[in-house]
Amino acid sequence: MKSTERILAFGLALEAESVKRCLRSLALKLWRREIVRYIVGGGVNTAMTYGIYLLLLVITPWQIASTVSYAIGIFTAYYINARYVFRQPLRWRKAVQFPLVYLLQYALTMALSALLIDDLGIDAAFAPVIVICITVPTTFVAARLLLKPRLRADQRPVVTP
Repeated sequence: MKSTERILAFGLALEAESVKRCLRSLALKLWRREIVRYIVGGGVNTAMTYGIYLLLLVITPWQIASTVSYAIGIFTAYYINARYVFRQPLRWRKAVQFPLVYLLQYALTMALSALLIDDLGIDAAFAPVIVICITVPTTFVAARLLLKPRLRADQRPVVTP
């Protein structure tokens, strides 16, 4: 290998390392954002509950499959949201209140599912994918309001122009 080829290879290796550091830094910055953690945690929870839904759909009507997988998803969502998304300690009071966030989402989920499956004829295995896209933003806001402590006026940081 000639010296110019070595210099070029060394330069490319340095460039690749620089790109890796930049990507790692970007990933860490994104992970610090609640909405990114919510999307990742929600994706994990959604994949798990959708898998349970599909398994139950083989042996039960869609309404039962949806209800059982939904109930399991609520408990998983509380844990993920409290510990990883909003970085709050697990508390019995919040755990008891958390299903209320999902009661509204459940009603919306069932109404939209009935509309999509029964009225519009969309396949019961695909309808939840559409419903999730509609309900996720509402649930993020509701979960944040419940789990994340609100700062009093005297606790808020002072922003100077």
